[in-house]
Amino acid sequence: MRPEMSRPPGLAGVVLAAGRSSRMPGRSKLLRSYGGEPVVRRTVRTAMDTGLVPVIVVVGHAAAGVREALAGLDVTFATVPVAGSRRLRSLAAGLRLLEEHPGGAMVLLADEPGLGSVPIEAVRQAWIEGRSTLLRPSFRDRPGHPVLIGRSLFSVVHEIARDAGPDDRLWERLLAAGAVAEEVPIEDTAPVDIDSPAHLRRARARMRKR
Repeated sequence: MRPEMSRPPGLAGVVLAAGRSSRMPGRSKLLRSYGGEPVVRRTVRTAMDTGLVPVIVVVGHAAAGVREALAGLDVTFATVPVAGSRRLRSLAAGLRLLEEHPGGAMVLLADEPGLGSVPIEAVRQAWIEGRSTLLRPSFRDRPGHPVLIGRSLFSVVHEIARDAGPDDRLWERLLAAGAVAEEVPIEDTAPVDIDSPAHLRRARARMRKR
């Protein structure tokens, strides 16, 4: 796949917030408190504070609660059926609202409220300066999010989402489709995915140390 030759300055944000929270008993993990606000609100505010415009939030499970948690923020919601809210299908739903957007999309996971501005800015700068159509940060311990998807890959996401089945590996599927990829080194540990009560405790502890 040919890399994009021009770099529009604007990047949209797509926050994936449709998951089941299957390992978090009780209410959705996205509605738990992190730094005095719901997990999902913290992630969305990070997307907005780093200049991603527009910000699309994809909802499915606990959609009403997520919408309430984001009250007052300038976001647009995309909805996926509860039964079909796997990550690739959620992303495709968000990208459908960006058909007229000339730039790429920065994809954030709603359950990573510890994500700061540094990875976002580093990936954005690499995209502006480089020729890659697919980028992500590589933290000291592992690669992670956010994933930046160039505009030319939007149609590819739609194609693989239609036949995703159980294979929800976005990065690998786009590589197989010919995306020009780059990993941007970040001298920090990756943010904690809040999938369980133990993860939430660890993320809160890390936040207090910063």
